Amino acid sequence: MAVTTTEAIASTTAAGTSSDISVDAETSIQVWTDEPLRHGETVAVYRTDDGGSEEAIVNDGAGDVVLKPGRPSVALTGPAVFRLKKSATAVAVAVLYDA
Repeated sequence: MAVTTTEAIASTTAAGTSSDISVDAETSIQVWTDEPLRHGETVAVYRTDDGGSEEAIVNDGAGDVVLKPGRPSVALTGPAVFRLKKSATAVAVAVLYDA
């Protein structure tokens, strides 16, 4: 099976939110940024089951920070529909995933 890289959040210094990312049962995606994150910069993940409302996975109301300086990538496993949120960054950073 070929691996496909998808841009979840386009390269920008502004904060951004991905579209919904559906991950099937017993399937994982690898999430990373194209540039290293700096101090205070993060990518958080939320679970969204109805395509609208967001449910924080770990920290109530704040999402689960999955990428930060020193943690450049993470695997997310389904079944779930995920939404990624990138903080503002000092340099343009894109959030990508392989599926």
